[in-house]
Amino acid sequence: MIPSTQAAEPLSLYLRDIRVHPMLSRDEETRLMAKFKKKNDSQAAQKLIHSHLRLVIKIAKSLNRGRREQLADLIQEGNIGLVQALEKYDPEKGTKFSYYSAFWIRAYIYKYLINNWSQVKVGTTQAQRKLFYNLGRVKKTLQKKGLRPTAERIADRIGVTEQEVLDMEKRLENRDSSLNAPLRSRSTGEQLDTLSDDSVDTEEEVARQQLKDLVRENADQFKKQLDARERVIFEKRIFSASPETLQTLAERFDISRERIRQIEEKILKKLRAFFMDQVPDYEAYVN
Repeated sequence: MIPSTQAAEPLSLYLRDIRVHPMLSRDEETRLMAKFKKKNDSQAAQKLIHSHLRLVIKIAKSLNRGRREQLADLIQEGNIGLVQALEKYDPEKGTKFSYYSAFWIRAYIYKYLINNWSQVKVGTTQAQRKLFYNLGRVKKTLQKKGLRPTAERIADRIGVTEQEVLDMEKRLENRDSSLNAPLRSRSTGEQLDTLSDDSVDTEEEVARQQLKDLVRENADQFKKQLDARERVIFEKRIFSASPETLQTLAERFDISRERIRQIEEKILKKLRAFFMDQVPDYEAYVN
């Protein structure tokens, strides 16, 4: 199941060979998951793993940034995350296994990237991990808004200190090999030329959609934690495609706008706790 990292050829063979494993229908996946969870059926587990190997490759490629020699390592780490997801998955919570496992796959790949970005660790604290995951995304967001991505603005949006932002930028800039180093002797190309175009962040878009689907599929279960007023605010303010204003809800319940805002914050905290129980490294992905 785990590809060799010694050469490109074994990786090519691995990518070809996993195509023989069919995708499972929802009913097939449910049946196999039940066999695995109730009887610890190893054959059922194997089929579930094999049917999701292509998901690992998709995520690994989106995070690889064009470095083929590292792709096999990312796939290997993602496969470990997939196995962990299968062990921890709870079918009773109603989340699709593919959605749930994607977060475990990404978590293991991110951990590998952090530990191997350079010989100096770049993500050993919670703040560093948040920066490693989100620094590039936040910079792009600020630039799209016409704002200069200063350390102060980045720190404010990620929830870290300015000094932590500056330290992380230095660590990421000081890679073990220069991006301007030539690809090979007598070549005009540079390592920088091999990096993929990040103008569209595939991983970010996939993660965002998966979070939306997770909320949608688990909304009924989450609402059981809320009282009647909280459920209305959740449905009309947080979960709605066209949220009602604070003023509208305040008039409905005959309370102040500030009180509605406080209840909304309380619901969001409950929602965050609800998903942290299901999704590994949830805070890092949705910070």
